[in-house]
Amino acid sequence: MVILIVGIVVVMTVPQITRTPPPSRTTTTHHQIAVLRKAIEMYHHHTGHYPPADRLPEAITALLNGPFPVPALGSPNDDGSVYYDRDPDSSTVVVPNPDLPSGWAYKPANGTLKLNVAIGQRGFNW
Repeated sequence: MVILIVGIVVVMTVPQITRTPPPSRTTTTHHQIAVLRKAIEMYHHHTGHYPPADRLPEAITALLNGPFPVPALGSPNDDGSVYYDRDPDSSTVVVPNPDLPSGWAYKPANGTLKLNVAIGQRGFNW
């Protein structure tokens, strides 16, 4: 009887212990940013310019092997849209505008991409 109970406990707990936890939202978002940045650079390499304003998802979706992602972290209402920083100065990085409900912030002048979150929020400096 004791062996049966121990066997039941082992069968129930071993899968819980050995199962790999799903990646955290932070890890997933880091991966999403890396993939998007690589796709932007590939687009630039192939065309000689960065994807234009208002066209980022359409321009790089073919390079992503899937749909344009919604950020796993920092996106209000699961919004995968893009805020476009239209500053033509290519020497400065994208400046997010967290007042807009976009998940991503992108600067076509130099291809920089960030999460569209406020200063101090997790993901601002990624």
